[in-house]
Amino acid sequence: MIRLAVSVEGSTEREFVNTTLAPHLRQFAIFTTPIDLRGPANLDRIANELKRLLPNFDRVTTLYDYYAFQRRAGLTPDELATAIGERAPEGTRARVIGYIQQYELEALMFADPDKTAEILAVPEIAKRLADVVAQCGPPEQIDDGYESCPSRRLAGIYPGWDKVLHGPRVTQAIGIAGIAAKCPRFAAWIARLESLNDPGNSQPA
Repeated sequence: MIRLAVSVEGSTEREFVNTTLAPHLRQFAIFTTPIDLRGPANLDRIANELKRLLPNFDRVTTLYDYYAFQRRAGLTPDELATAIGERAPEGTRARVIGYIQQYELEALMFADPDKTAEILAVPEIAKRLADVVAQCGPPEQIDDGYESCPSRRLAGIYPGWDKVLHGPRVTQAIGIAGIAAKCPRFAAWIARLESLNDPGNSQPA
């Protein structure tokens, strides 16, 4: 059994972990707890959070939006994820799995336009969601401009969009496998988490 903490930046990510990620990882004997950072992420805040969490969990991973990440200094999502691991206390870095969502968690809602439209009970928006994917490429490529980030695109297509209310319902309906099939960075993170109990990987370093 692995006790996994997921440091998240807010309620949307917390509910995603509770409703979608944690049930998926349970089948791999990984028991997942979201811990709310309560505000925008930056490397200094994360370093303090790691010191607090690591004594109480076998592994710690992160789930922060790249779009809202403060003082990112031109680093890419992957570079920030590496930097997070480097901020862990000496001797604990192998227990930290940094992950930054490119660009927002809302990008995952575009992984299955038909399912998203079904959950929102507005079938006709499926084509508009699919058109965004056709224009931008895979959901993770939907960019982080002020008007073109995933959350504002969703609100433009579905004005009643509420990320806390609708987000978890949509991701739960699409499922981890459905999201991973369309989002390769997300898929790599999930695969790493799923493997935590594999031989040679189960003992924290």
